[in-house]
Amino acid sequence: MKAVTNALVLIALSSIRKLELVHQRFPLNLPTLGTVVLLIWAKQNRLIPNLKEQLDNLQTVGKFRLSLSVYENALQKVGEL
Repeated sequence: MKAVTNALVLIALSSIRKLELVHQRFPLNLPTLGTVVLLIWAKQNRLIPNLKEQLDNLQTVGKFRLSLSVYENALQKVGEL
């Protein structure tokens, strides 16, 4: 297997259990990023114009559950609050 450097690998999984199964089957020692962390990264790397709009869309359109503290901490991290 080739080594991957300076790359972002994104796998969308619907549950933590599926994530555990992937890690068992493919032990690549890659960091696991949650949705909010991935969006923070995208904002910091100028891939999205603002984080608030993305988080709001996730909650309204995608029915994504997000605590107020996580929401506010994420916006603070990128200077939007």
